[in-house]
Amino acid sequence: MYKVTPYVEFNKDDVELPKIMYNSPLLNDPRVVNATGTQPAQTRDDEVLVQRILALDKKVNGLLSKFQCSAVTRCGIPHDIVVFADPVSPPVALRLIVGLLVKSGYRVGCSVLRHSSCTSKVDCPLLEDNVRSSGRSAFDIIVTLIWKDILDPRVHLSAIKTLPINGYANLCRLFGALYLTEFLGSQNSEQTWVDYWLDEVESRTCPKADLVESMTSHLKSHKFLVGDNPSMADLFVFALLLPDISSLNLPPLLKAWVEMLISLISLSYLFLYIDAFGSFPQPCEQNDSALFGRFPLECCPLLIEVRNTFTAYTSCSLWYSKPFKLCEYCYQEHLEAFEAYQQFAKNSTCSNSILYHDNVQIVANSFLFDNSLWVKSNCQNCYAGNSSELSNKTLTFFQHFDSVMKCFKDNDKWTGDLSDVCMDCNDQYNAANTYFTEMGESDTICMDVVEAMNTTRRLWSRKFRCLNLYYDKISVSFILSFFFLLPIMLYGGAAALETQHRKKLLKLRTTSISGPSLADDFFQASDVADPLPDASMIAGNSSNIEPINS
Repeated sequence: MYKVTPYVEFNKDDVELPKIMYNSPLLNDPRVVNATGTQPAQTRDDEVLVQRILALDKKVNGLLSKFQCSAVTRCGIPHDIVVFADPVSPPVALRLIVGLLVKSGYRVGCSVLRHSSCTSKVDCPLLEDNVRSSGRSAFDIIVTLIWKDILDPRVHLSAIKTLPINGYANLCRLFGALYLTEFLGSQNSEQTWVDYWLDEVESRTCPKADLVESMTSHLKSHKFLVGDNPSMADLFVFALLLPDISSLNLPPLLKAWVEMLISLISLSYLFLYIDAFGSFPQPCEQNDSALFGRFPLECCPLLIEVRNTFTAYTSCSLWYSKPFKLCEYCYQEHLEAFEAYQQFAKNSTCSNSILYHDNVQIVANSFLFDNSLWVKSNCQNCYAGNSSELSNKTLTFFQHFDSVMKCFKDNDKWTGDLSDVCMDCNDQYNAANTYFTEMGESDTICMDVVEAMNTTRRLWSRKFRCLNLYYDKISVSFILSFFFLLPIMLYGGAAALETQHRKKLLKLRTTSISGPSLADDFFQASDVADPLPDASMIAGNSSNIEPINS
């Protein structure tokens, strides 16, 4: 029905497929036009499609800018990692890994649950449950720890959709591959040694003292287990030694290795390891009554709650000590610690036998110390009344503070001369400084606000070397005019006094020539305080006056 002229004549011998493919005209090439001189309709449709894609991309970017997206989150959707573990032998390395993630800049949320099949009653505070109070959207990574009676830890990237990853060492490998790649080694040889140490230590059944001995011989020629930088192997071995590190006789070389790892990990994530891993005997156990004396069993759950809440609050205060965010981020921990102590103090048995039983009063003084941090920081002034919501004054100040910090970051290209920061951020800085001054005396303001304002002022004056100059035009004009007229007034007054003095001297000379009557006039005009002489005296002494030769 239709006759199409072939583009290539296949009856020739020199026909090759590449020539046909590369020499064929492009149907949507804009350089190809039809007989009317216009582009084909397909080209115009492609241009419309590209414009729609660009418009859609711009709209998506606008929506993404409203969310806090990081290298981990999918724009507000955190990564979920589910870990099953036995509370009797908890994965200590998980707590250290969470500490490294937080120190690396990740917002890590933790959730702790207990499986219904878990028969162990051990209370192991390995991680703080902070997802429920803050919400999922506040974190980049959410680690859900589920206590269950299993032999080895098991990890799921999703509770339903993924196959489990079994093994303690594999748990470390997974977190290293996802978020801490620098801890798996930068070269193939280092990665091989990391795997070797993870497998070797996990499969060891010998006492930890033998592990300490083998590590000491290895560290004589190495700074860390693998290379010159800490790796996941160091973290894994450190986690195995941590529960018994106080009882092990570590040589100086191994102590230096431990100190370097402690400086790497936040102290708040090492604070709970003694209680969490059972290095000390529990006073609530009946078999320890000979060691601890008589201990009321009814006080055990109350004391455990006091211990856990005090530890959580202390850890929170240490973690948010710099920059100072104790009042804003540790409110829930302080409230729980306060309520736990009140419940403990209300029990008369516990108060008499534990709280005030000795002169040291450990529980009472611990509470006084923790509570003094809150009181001295004026944290209650951050909040509206007795609620857990920040007051409007606090929120308004932090809006000013965030505005100043954003301006500092956007203009942080200071080179040493008059910085753009001083000009661009002057309005924001003055607004924050003025609002802070209007909030009242600094000793009554919440310490979070005071520390934020002090940080702003230090950056403004020390880093960017900006100064605020306040001009009073009336005072300045008056002072300048006074100093300008001062020489005129001085020399004018001196000239006037000199003229008056000359007149007085001239009048005195004339009086001495003219006689007594002129002298009387002179003394009367000069307001002299001495009494005037009588005329008889002047007449009597007139004979003694010698004439003046002209």
